[in-house]
Amino acid sequence: MNFDFAEKINQYLEKMDFAKALEIAYAELQKVPETDFHAIMGVRLTAQAEELADWIDGFYRKASVKKKNKKVKALYFEINAFDINTDVWFIEGFAFGKDGGLDPEDMDWLCDYFTDSGEETNTAIVVEKLEKLQTAFSEIEKKKKKKQWTEEMQTARDWCEQIIIAKFMELMREAHLTAKRKEYAWAQIPIYFTEHDYDFVVKSEVLEGKPTAKPKTTTPKKRKTSTKKYFFSFIQNDDYGFAEAFDDDLDPVTVFQGFPLQEKWQKPLFILEDGEFADFVSNDCRWIICSQKLKDAIALHAGATPDMQWLSADVKNNDEVRQYYVCLITSFLKIDDVVNKEKSKVLKDGTICSPCFDAQKLDGIHIFVLEDFNNEIFISSALKTALQEDGLTGLKFEEWNCV
Repeated sequence: MNFDFAEKINQYLEKMDFAKALEIAYAELQKVPETDFHAIMGVRLTAQAEELADWIDGFYRKASVKKKNKKVKALYFEINAFDINTDVWFIEGFAFGKDGGLDPEDMDWLCDYFTDSGEETNTAIVVEKLEKLQTAFSEIEKKKKKKQWTEEMQTARDWCEQIIIAKFMELMREAHLTAKRKEYAWAQIPIYFTEHDYDFVVKSEVLEGKPTAKPKTTTPKKRKTSTKKYFFSFIQNDDYGFAEAFDDDLDPVTVFQGFPLQEKWQKPLFILEDGEFADFVSNDCRWIICSQKLKDAIALHAGATPDMQWLSADVKNNDEVRQYYVCLITSFLKIDDVVNKEKSKVLKDGTICSPCFDAQKLDGIHIFVLEDFNNEIFISSALKTALQEDGLTGLKFEEWNCV
């Protein structure tokens, strides 16, 4: 996130002056030579406003039934972290029994939702017409590896990110206004929205005519997940170093989780671009690269499995080279065997975009790969806790639903 760019338009987003915010962002983007990211200028997300309003109304009605005698007082919506999750860009919602407002000193109430759209509708709204941009974001690391990435591309990418956020917020506001025109009950309550893990939240109030927004000054906190989330996957930790493959021709799918190696392993070298050595090294191949200490901890707490391989790799920081290990699990669990499809988030075509695991069917299994999710290695909450208690560095996890 380029916060300098964000500051230039957030003052207008908080006033719901989307036209001014986009005017500024477009002007800045047009200063940069044409890139794939310029395609955002021709996209109009508000065309989905009615579809989104209808979907929210279905969620609101089901949430209201669950709340029984108490009213739903506020709704909160997120677009997923689209810059790193490039396969599908979607919106999900959360319902609250109170409206905590936009107090910069206390946004903890966003942790206290009582239900979410995935649980109530088993669906997510996919943001459409952005396929070219999804491809552009997905190819960034490949271009960096081939030394094809330029400062102009980075600037275009950063402005594109701000424009997507602005257009998402414009879409949410238009959906709220659509709800008023269609006399939906949720038009009478405030809605909040932002990108996942972004600490600038906008509040829309249709009836009172007082749209407001305030940036949170505290570090964003994860919403409470109670007992619904038990499984995790490894993700990049920006607080530690990031390593890039020294060989520009190294193919990330050489390590394809769930399948054995297709060719003889040749020990790769990764260059730490910033930061220091950590036990888990984030990298441009999205491999699970572990120190000897982390490798041993996984083996100790998860148990040795015949389908788990450790492939040697070197990581270099300045003049120092250390040996690491790439984790490869050569088989996968089938979705039908371990996933609760009714609780999972699915796209219109039936494809599962966010699985909800069945805890009973995974009892005693602490590390595994799931069919069709070949970039991920999933671990149990027990293994996650054990690794954290061992004081291992560089670790960061994404949570996955479980029943």
